[in-house]
Amino acid sequence: MITGATEKQFQNNIERIVKEKEKESREWKKITLGVLASFLALGFSYFFYGFLSKVDGNYLLALLFFSLFSIVFLLSVILTEDQKILYVFVFIEALMASILFIVKANFVWSLAAFCVLFFFLSWSIFSGKKEEEAYLRVRFFRTGRAVMLKFVTGMSFFAAITYASVVLSGSVNLISKETLYSLMTPSFSFANRFYPGFSLDQTLRENIEIIVKREIEKDPNAALISEEGKRVAISSGVIKTENTFSEFLGMSLNSREKTSDILHSIISLKFSELFNQYGYGVYIVLVLIVFLVIRGIGPFFYWPILIFSFIVYELLRALGFFAILFEARSKEVIYMK
Repeated sequence: MITGATEKQFQNNIERIVKEKEKESREWKKITLGVLASFLALGFSYFFYGFLSKVDGNYLLALLFFSLFSIVFLLSVILTEDQKILYVFVFIEALMASILFIVKANFVWSLAAFCVLFFFLSWSIFSGKKEEEAYLRVRFFRTGRAVMLKFVTGMSFFAAITYASVVLSGSVNLISKETLYSLMTPSFSFANRFYPGFSLDQTLRENIEIIVKREIEKDPNAALISEEGKRVAISSGVIKTENTFSEFLGMSLNSREKTSDILHSIISLKFSELFNQYGYGVYIVLVLIVFLVIRGIGPFFYWPILIFSFIVYELLRALGFFAILFEARSKEVIYMK
């Protein structure tokens, strides 16, 4: 026969077992988020390195893994109350994001990228937790914004430094012909409105001839010039312009090459000259420029990521992955079940 004391002891044992199971489940959920974020960081590293080095790289896949890594990282910061676990996984995530560059690109610069990323990811955790402590209620977007501002800044620095690391390793030029072509096409399309036929795909001489011909046609006295005179004027203007370009750049130009190829050669040569003159300071300036460009478009990334993360957050809450409880002083806390 079960006495009252025995029954109470039995209930206590059941409650203890249930609490231990819940604690074990919470630990596994925390570890799952950290491991998932680490693998996504590695996936981002793989495709981003491939994109920079032009070896099996796809910038769309790099962006996809960056977005997924951002979402899981943000959720892990908000859902995990134990900061020690967060900092351990941040170290692993930063290492996973850097490992390919450390192995295949310039070691010192890749190691610097790892340190910078680890610092900013750690700072994002600190900022997120500090934001949580400032309010009694869980404010997803306030906390998420505090986290994402530091996260995007860190990833921007990481992308800029690893880019310099890949260039320093000698595996790629400062900028590929394909990338330069993509960047310059809008400018040449705009120029084509004023100088019809002006194109990156034409030779430099053909483009110069288009400009010179257009300028001669603008002359009010052009109608008085014979066709032969126009041909002579155009030929003379083309040669003079080619010589002016060569003198200004301090290098001989083969005007019969495609304009895009000549522009690529000029940029590569001038960068090498600057590096020989100023050393690694040129790469530091390069890192800052690339960082400012990427960070400038950061808001176009982290606001959609915040919104999508909130949708996933509410979905996990509805599925019972976690619950929001009240502490004794009426402060909301997130409790993984």
